[in-house]
Amino acid sequence: MAFATKRDFSEKPVRTVTIEPSDAPADKQKVCARTINVYDKKKIGCIAKAVSGGIGEGVKASYTMKPEDLYVRARILSPERPPVTAFQHPKVHVAWTQPYLRA
Repeated sequence: MAFATKRDFSEKPVRTVTIEPSDAPADKQKVCARTINVYDKKKIGCIAKAVSGGIGEGVKASYTMKPEDLYVRARILSPERPPVTAFQHPKVHVAWTQPYLRA
């Protein structure tokens, strides 16, 4: 998937959410809580393009930046589960590229 942030995005969050992880030990849930700002998903980090493929298939993707894109970055997901999952670790393999900025 390619994600982009548009030029006219607002730095003001739409709302703030506090997450207390349920898979943390009870005595650690408050300590491990995270506060996350939620922004307008139509302007910041919105999905610009999605490409999918099956396990073992070679997948190629490309994206041409639009004039309103400030940056774009790719996220690659593998449907295979990692051998070990633990508190605050993803249940899939995930890789992100560094943002590609418009010059």
